[in-house]
Amino acid sequence: MASHGVPRPSSSRLARTGQARAKELAKIEEYRNLVALVQEKMVEKDYTTATLSQITALLTLNPEYSTIWNYRRLILTHLLHSPNSKPQPLLQTDLKFLLPLHLTHPKAYTLYTHRHWLLQQSLLLLPASSSLPIFISELALCSTLLSRDPRNFHGWGYRRLVSEELVGMMREKGGEVVEAEFDYANRMVEANLSNFSAWHARAAWGIRVLDVRRADASERLRFFENELSLITRALYTDPYDQSLWFYHTYLLLTTCSPKSPPSPSPSRKSITTLTPPQKSHYLAQTLATLRDLLDSGDVEDCKWVFEALVVYGRMIGRVDPGRRDGGVGEEEVMGWLGKLEVLDPLRAGRWKDWKRGVGVLE
Repeated sequence: MASHGVPRPSSSRLARTGQARAKELAKIEEYRNLVALVQEKMVEKDYTTATLSQITALLTLNPEYSTIWNYRRLILTHLLHSPNSKPQPLLQTDLKFLLPLHLTHPKAYTLYTHRHWLLQQSLLLLPASSSLPIFISELALCSTLLSRDPRNFHGWGYRRLVSEELVGMMREKGGEVVEAEFDYANRMVEANLSNFSAWHARAAWGIRVLDVRRADASERLRFFENELSLITRALYTDPYDQSLWFYHTYLLLTTCSPKSPPSPSPSRKSITTLTPPQKSHYLAQTLATLRDLLDSGDVEDCKWVFEALVVYGRMIGRVDPGRRDGGVGEEEVMGWLGKLEVLDPLRAGRWKDWKRGVGVLE
């Protein structure tokens, strides 16, 4: 089985001979016996290192056994807080134990949950001088995992947890982490434009990097224009790529929507703030680009183009009702919605609602 084109490691299939079948049944019996033994220890509330070793053997066979991971954390909590405990070796041993499991089960929620728990314990139990190197090495691990599968959203989610903690831990140098993470997201986008997670990271860290740089209004506007230019060029490259449309929509909705604030707001983070005439200008520019895409004749069956035309067409009318150039008429919007009903019949109800004016920028 492959995921995002990355084959999942698996043992070679043995011929279904009697001997192979017997060996398989013996392994199943061994696993069942181990499960029964560990469950018995759970009932007894046995929190010893011997039981921890048995759990290690069981989780190596089945890394997605969430109940047993919970039991493992109970044992570790007991050991970490016992007299003469040495938290750092215990935590690092468990982090090391997880490494080969990540390689064979790169999308197991249980592994990332346990790994994050171990990091939290390091913050609670270790001095900053000891926990900081652990977090830095975790960021390197994330890079390794994402080099194997750049679209593994579990790895991206864990990377954000680690990097967010690092920003706080490094205090004055936290801005360096923000810049580095934004650069990393950029490199991953350049390597694969279809990487949803990389675009999401670019959006999240883009706002943060502007804050770190203490960017003024003109710098923020230039940043927005560069991002809009980048994603527009990408759409010309592959207008059928859903991830590109998601980032394009994020840019326009957070800056040009009638609901986006015309002045800085602490409660609503966006790359820049625009006046109604500015919003209208960028929306008209975008509509011209989409019409150009449509006129090329290569996207007649691309529903993303028509959906964007409807959304931005309705948006420009609400941002600047008096605008004439670049605006769209109701008849044109209805024509685009008719195309959407044909191209995406599974969402027919949605398009009917939009025709009635329900659900589009209400």
